[in-house]
Amino acid sequence: MTGKEPNISKRLVENIPYPVHELGLPNGLTVLVWEDHSAPVIAYQTWFRVGSGDERPGRTGIAHLFEHLMFKETASFKEGEFDRLLEFNGVYTNAATWLDWTYYQEKLPAEKLELVMRLEADRMANMVLTQSQLDSEREVVKNERRLRVDNDPEGRASEKLFHLHFKDHPYGHPTIGWMEDIDAITLEDCLQFYRTHYSPGNATVVVVGAVDVQEVLDLALKYYGDIPPVDVPPRRILLPTPPLEATTAFLKAPVQTQRVLTLNNAPALAAPHAMALGMACEILFNSESARIRNRLVEDEEIATDVGGWYSGFAMGGTFEVQANLAADGNWEAVMAGIDDEIRKAVTEGITPREREMSLNRLEMGFLRSLRSVTLRAQALGHYHATTGDFERYF
Repeated sequence: MTGKEPNISKRLVENIPYPVHELGLPNGLTVLVWEDHSAPVIAYQTWFRVGSGDERPGRTGIAHLFEHLMFKETASFKEGEFDRLLEFNGVYTNAATWLDWTYYQEKLPAEKLELVMRLEADRMANMVLTQSQLDSEREVVKNERRLRVDNDPEGRASEKLFHLHFKDHPYGHPTIGWMEDIDAITLEDCLQFYRTHYSPGNATVVVVGAVDVQEVLDLALKYYGDIPPVDVPPRRILLPTPPLEATTAFLKAPVQTQRVLTLNNAPALAAPHAMALGMACEILFNSESARIRNRLVEDEEIATDVGGWYSGFAMGGTFEVQANLAADGNWEAVMAGIDDEIRKAVTEGITPREREMSLNRLEMGFLRSLRSVTLRAQALGHYHATTGDFERYF
């Protein structure tokens, strides 16, 4: 940065296990810093508020495809140099895309912070993309789709389930994209996607580990400070329409046991009562004493396994149930048992012991998510990118 001292916003959140510093650069970049000097390592993650739920019809899969392209080339580094330089310096790197976000992560020795920040800022501002690179990576993604969806029963079932449930809602198409849309993505589509969504005002950098807050701020200003801001269109918040009646579909696949999968609308991640549904899942499904597990697996023996879980997104959420049928099991009997136990929980309530046990398990899950710098960074980034406020995680 040059010229006068920039206007930096700073906030310290202290009512959590460790104080988290939130820094705001003038160009809109948010930096979250969680100091932990118990080991000389750092988790460095960059979260962009764009995922498959932000794509338009005909160009599904572009968020995931672009995740691949971000490892290609910049004005400063030729193709392959980014990965080679990080690997040489002992840095692990990876990335992921989902409905509401795309993020890039590194785990690094503490002394390599400036190197990683320089490289990440460089590819945020100076990416270079050619038609041959796009064509090459497009084939990689198409092969990934064939492997994980077209030729994988679980992938096919999950894709069909989400599409049946959400239909034309942005969550209704797969994150990896429809094959014909992957083929249709152009070089200009990718460059426009980059210019719009990979800008500092649409990004959150999360740094957790053996760092100093002032050092992180100084380096952020040095490497990100001169990247110009971009007006990013506000995210469309389209709440899914509740289905008027249940939709049932059958999928033939080479699996050892029959499976039943269901999907229901649920609160968004930011909803104050979202955790109550997570608690209900513990009581009904996800422990050895869970009601539905005991009934279907232990007592009636019509299922070999059953599970239910809540997932929260920016635009609503899902309550998903999966059950593996026993050899002589019947899917309608399994569904009837699940519905009956849910009705009982609603009408009769839960016991104090069930409440205490579920809260203990949820608390243990929360504490396990604090075990490493990587998990803590993922929690902060996920909540900040999805809800706009990392504090909701706590």
